[in-house]
Amino acid sequence: MSSEFVPLNGIYNASMLEMNYRCDHSFKLGVAVKSVETGLINLYESIQINPSEEWNKIYVHTTYQVNLGNSSDEFGIFIGTVKSPTSETASFYFDNIKWLQNNNE
Repeated sequence: MSSEFVPLNGIYNASMLEMNYRCDHSFKLGVAVKSVETGLINLYESIQINPSEEWNKIYVHTTYQVNLGNSSDEFGIFIGTVKSPTSETASFYFDNIKWLQNNNE
C-alpha cells in the first residue's frame, strides 16, 4: 500500500495507474481510500494481473475506484496477492509506477 496518501483535486476527473511489471504469480492492483475523519482505509480493486516472465507496461483506469471516495478523502494505491498453496516463493518486480490524473476543472 502507498506509504503516503494524497488528496485529489477534482475526484471526478479521469485517473489511471501506469507501471511496468514482471511476475511469476498473479497480483491485484487498486486504489486505497483513506478517510481523513476516521483514518479508516478502504481498498477498491481495479484489476487482477496474471503472471508474465517478460516486462510489460500497463495502464489501469482507476476513475471508478477513486470516485468511490469523496472529496475529503486521501488516496493511494495498493498491490496485493495471495500466496499459492503449490509454491514456496513468489517474485514480483515493479518499475516506474505513476498515477496520472486529468486535472481539467
